[in-house]
Amino acid sequence: MSKSSKAAAAKASAPAKMTHRLGTQAKRKMKAVATPVCATDNAVEAPSRQSKKAIIVTLLQRPEGASIGDLCGATGWQPHSVRAALTGLRHKGEGLTRVTDAGGITHYRIAAAA
Repeated sequence: MSKSSKAAAAKASAPAKMTHRLGTQAKRKMKAVATPVCATDNAVEAPSRQSKKAIIVTLLQRPEGASIGDLCGATGWQPHSVRAALTGLRHKGEGLTRVTDAGGITHYRIAAAA
């Protein structure tokens, strides 16, 4: 028997048993995970994480608005990504106003609906 035919014979017999065995174990684990156990019936779910776009909108709704630096710090994004998000808000119809303060820092704010 050649070397390659021995390897092929070994491959053909062993993995079928292993796959079946691993498949059964995986099914058991899935059943255990799928059935949650609650300590109380009145358990409160943890609040889901707020999206970064929602964080941007929240900061822009403040009376003083938010600078690019504020938005970068809150989201962890780079300035060009924050500017792209602002452009996306403009394209969705949000009215953004831009005001430069005495220090030369530009603050963006969502314009109040008239």
